[in-house]
Amino acid sequence: MTRVAYVTDAVGMGGGETSLLYHLEACIASGLIDPVLICPEGDLATTARQRRVEVCTLEICALRYGVRGIIFDFLPKILSLYRTIRSLRIQVVHAESVIALCHLLPELLIMSPPLFMTWHGFGNVNNRLAAWLFRKNQFKVFAVSRSAAESAVSLVPSDRVVHLPLVVHPSFLESPPRGREEMLNELHLPAFRPVILQLARFQEIKGQLTLLSAYVQARDAGRLRDAILLFVGGVLPGSDQAASDYFERVKQAAKASKYASDIFFVSFQSDVVSVLKLASLLVIPSRYESFGMVAIEAMAAGIPVLATKSGGLTDIISQGNDGILIDVNNTAEFCEQMDRLISDSALARTLVQNAQQTVRKRYMPRTRVETLLSYYKERL
Repeated sequence: MTRVAYVTDAVGMGGGETSLLYHLEACIASGLIDPVLICPEGDLATTARQRRVEVCTLEICALRYGVRGIIFDFLPKILSLYRTIRSLRIQVVHAESVIALCHLLPELLIMSPPLFMTWHGFGNVNNRLAAWLFRKNQFKVFAVSRSAAESAVSLVPSDRVVHLPLVVHPSFLESPPRGREEMLNELHLPAFRPVILQLARFQEIKGQLTLLSAYVQARDAGRLRDAILLFVGGVLPGSDQAASDYFERVKQAAKASKYASDIFFVSFQSDVVSVLKLASLLVIPSRYESFGMVAIEAMAAGIPVLATKSGGLTDIISQGNDGILIDVNNTAEFCEQMDRLISDSALARTLVQNAQQTVRKRYMPRTRVETLLSYYKERL
């Protein structure tokens, strides 16, 4: 087996981190890659251990510059990671973020062990160190979507960029661990009513206020009369004050609505499959998604998806075939399409059937493991 270190500064569990864990589990199951996750202590490390992934915790965070920052912050961190990689007998290093990449300066300077990177289409590459790392080194960059690949090409030559999407766990294609009625009772939600679901961290870019406004407008127009609106999520650890403020704005707007009794907020749940199975429809009103992990999770779970034409979502969803795409911030179209997908069960079934075929064909972990391994072996 090839021993690979996956290095990230992530603490909490976002979509990228969720897919990373799916990948690590698939590595172990395949017997082809022996993975080690190197990350700070937090929810990601805890969840990885629960899934029997080998974890090594180190402080990996944004670096401080200046003389004192270099001596007391930058050098100790990168040397600690360097020693850890050597002690773990790592053959390949795979950075999962720009911050992680900056911590891998020794490996980049000597290109040993071989280095690769996952590119989500965002990250601080404005500082001199990150820009130099991208420009001067020859590591492959695996972009999670076409839009991410386009942004990567602005940093590195196109022959170093590979479009390789994230993946979903095969269990999403199976029956959920808990029944719908059990989950409804556990989350104190009303039974026998359609559920319009958004599952995301609270941040303005995720568009919760857009969905709330569309739901209220639809109800005012006499649509979605029986449907409840369910927000599942919260503010991720390490988020700035703006995210907390936005969360409060959404809750206050829901409380002020005359449909407040039909709008529910639930914190993140570990059993994502069972939560998704509650939904009659998953809505992704994001202004931008580098990939859109929850879309492939819902598609695999058999839930119709209504999403915006943003970033990686346009890669995942084939319009009208396995989901519906609409323009960002178009509340009128949100109203129309939500009502259409809730009321037209035949359409919803067709989308779901096609969506599950799409997932099986393009988003299974084993394929990603084998693809990455082929690139790793080229450098060993």
